[in-house]
Amino acid sequence: MDGVYWFGKIRKYGICEPAPGGKEGNPDVVFEIDNYLFVLEITTFKGIRAQWSSSEASSVPDHIAKYKKLYPQKIVIGIFTAPSIHKQLEQNLRLNAKKENVGMIFIPCENFSNILSFATRSKFKKYLIGSARKQLNS
Repeated sequence: MDGVYWFGKIRKYGICEPAPGGKEGNPDVVFEIDNYLFVLEITTFKGIRAQWSSSEASSVPDHIAKYKKLYPQKIVIGIFTAPSIHKQLEQNLRLNAKKENVGMIFIPCENFSNILSFATRSKFKKYLIGSARKQLNS
């Protein structure tokens, strides 16, 4: 990766705190590979209501749109990872991503961590770009 930016912070006793979310906040992580900018949103909530009402998922499209405007020279792709991906939540976020003409990837946390652990840089990039293209073309 060419650059990784984490917007959380470390509190007392080394406890990590997530990035301040919400419409005007930042995503959890942004990373760059070549001309691609990936906006990564991570949640540990399992239930669809907790994922949405906690502003975890509801702010995802806003964060992607924000980075698309900030970096018009980059190809922006959103990634949402959670313990489980609920169909209705995915449909809602896909619809919003399509409106912004941005690729959006949905992947369970365990699968994402496996990809991060075992993929080379080029395979990781190829996987992410291929997954985003499938979404945009569907």
